[in-house]
Amino acid sequence: MSEASAPTHTVLTPRRLSGEAQAGDNRLPEIAEKIKAEYRGVFDAAKVVISKAIAFGELLIAEKAKFRHGDWLDWLETNCDLEKRTAQRYMKLAQNKGTIEGHLRTQQVELESLSFNKAMALIANGSSKNKNKYAKASDSYDTTEDKLVEKLKTMKLETAKASVANTNKRLKATLADMETVAAAQN
Repeated sequence: MSEASAPTHTVLTPRRLSGEAQAGDNRLPEIAEKIKAEYRGVFDAAKVVISKAIAFGELLIAEKAKFRHGDWLDWLETNCDLEKRTAQRYMKLAQNKGTIEGHLRTQQVELESLSFNKAMALIANGSSKNKNKYAKASDSYDTTEDKLVEKLKTMKLETAKASVANTNKRLKATLADMETVAAAQN
């Protein structure tokens, strides 16, 4: 914004003040400082959101190890008022901390300048330099899928049904996360 188009500030006169604030009130500078400090706080908080989100994800991952397989997310949702998908996103962010930091180093950008949605998009899409990586990932997925089907064939029917239900749930949550990230990019 140029100086010529900068907004002008209205000087408060007694008739523009209402309530307890009156012209000459020695609390007005204090009120102004309080407002400015809180406004700066909003920007300061934004600068640390990704660092805090990664630290939170790391905490979730560390605590998850104390639970039996499949119990963690239900326990979180019941006891911590934290939705499963939300917890999964924070853990995914922490698991991909190196990817995020590496991208930021190559772009010469500070972690503090990255929003949560941009970090999630970075994880979901990777960098443009790694397009070949996705072709390999597709091949790897097919191999993993084949192994999963073979493993399923060795299970008892009820165990296989439970495993399929759990895997479907996780796949759907992953797709929902990908859709959220894609929508945030548009």
